[in-house]
Amino acid sequence: MTESSAGRRSALDGLRQWAERDPGRAALVDAHTSITFGDLLPLVEATSTAARAALADAEPGAFLPVLVDRSAPSAAAVLSCLVGRVPFFPVDVTASPQLMQQLMRRAGDPGCYLSVVPGFDGIDDAVAVDVGADEPSAHLPLPSPDSDAPAVVIFSSGSTGAPKGIVLSRVTMERRWRSRDLLADELGDDRREPLLTPLDSAWGLNRLADVASGFTLRIVDVARMRPVDFLREMADFEPTAMAIPSQLGRLLAQLPPTSVVPLPSLRRVNIGSEGFRYEYVRGLSGVFSPDTVIVHSLASSEGGREIANAFPLRDAPSEGVVHLGRIIFPDNTRLVPVDGMEPGVVEVHMSGAIASGYLDDPDLTAARFYEDADGRRWWRSGDLVRADADGRYLHHGRMDDVVKVGGKLASPSDVTAVLMAIDGITAAITVPVVTGGNTRLVAHVEVSPESAVTLTAVRAALSARLPAHALPTAVMRHAALPVNARGKVDRRALADGPFERW
Repeated sequence: MTESSAGRRSALDGLRQWAERDPGRAALVDAHTSITFGDLLPLVEATSTAARAALADAEPGAFLPVLVDRSAPSAAAVLSCLVGRVPFFPVDVTASPQLMQQLMRRAGDPGCYLSVVPGFDGIDDAVAVDVGADEPSAHLPLPSPDSDAPAVVIFSSGSTGAPKGIVLSRVTMERRWRSRDLLADELGDDRREPLLTPLDSAWGLNRLADVASGFTLRIVDVARMRPVDFLREMADFEPTAMAIPSQLGRLLAQLPPTSVVPLPSLRRVNIGSEGFRYEYVRGLSGVFSPDTVIVHSLASSEGGREIANAFPLRDAPSEGVVHLGRIIFPDNTRLVPVDGMEPGVVEVHMSGAIASGYLDDPDLTAARFYEDADGRRWWRSGDLVRADADGRYLHHGRMDDVVKVGGKLASPSDVTAVLMAIDGITAAITVPVVTGGNTRLVAHVEVSPESAVTLTAVRAALSARLPAHALPTAVMRHAALPVNARGKVDRRALADGPFERW
């Protein structure tokens, strides 16, 4: 498949078509609110019109802050800017006032913000966007969806420093939506999906845009739910597609049979993260049907989906790390050898629907983006992969994680991969720690309460698979690895426990 085959329809066109085709069907749903396609379209048009008007007095290049929580109205506000072509950045309403002010300054001090969150007190020195009661014309002129103008800034969690601002253009967001819009046809007209990831993440925005492909989205704050309660809610919702973080996938796979609630309606499940294992896929057989297609991919905010593996659950191997699969867009992918790495390990470079760069960080932009001899822009992903004998790719860590230990290169992800293959270890991460100018590796593991695995067995498995310089100097045992709102291990919180040194 090539990106050009995705057609020229815009996401706003898609939303309008579904509003005309099925106006009474729910588009956005939460525990308290349901917004139909017929009601969503005029709401999006009114909100985006008011937002563009509010930004008219701001400095050129400013982005509108959109305050979000886990609710259908917040999703509608974000969707208004996303498909209504308003330059914006989403920020969680629970962020500190200091962080909000910092992000506002970095985003051009627009002097206004958009929020539909009840009880929010506002942002100092900024006024709320007044959507007003006037219904805008459905044919109001809009900026082109296929321009290089900035569409959105996604700020990272900032768990390892100041939040990184990833700038995505309108044409990038539209091209990503069009490629997913084609895949939606495989589900027919029965399109229901939970939205599990935050609205201030790239994954959350991508899933939210699927409303323009006719999906009913159920907004779920899965971090506040027990896995069994999540399954019960999904059984009532009867989703046909789902995208879940790997941590949730592991929890569902380890539920006792008496707690499992089957979801036979699911036809496609995307599982995030590079380190998911086939043992967990097999463990999901009580939840998903044998025909459910599991999609595991290498993806990023800057580059979108890069490499993907799709297979029916019944065809999953019994053990091992889930393959990333094969390259999705060969014309937009380069595999570049890396000096100092073992033969066969390459870095993925992406072109096509990639980010424009990093907000107010020209040095990082120059380091990660480049133009080739033909003037085509590429992004160095930092992801390292290696092909197996069948030409399928496996993740081999990240350039950011490769460190020198005792003068030799070591990849913390190699340590993590060995740990995850040990029975009884349900989650793991390895981080480099620098003390006195020397780098050492520290492993953090989450062990099943029923497991009898010992530190001696763990160290034996590590020594059998890794060179001496790559062995962790310490293994920390956690009751549960800390996870941030985006579903990733919170590295900053690792030092806080609760955990014990083995």
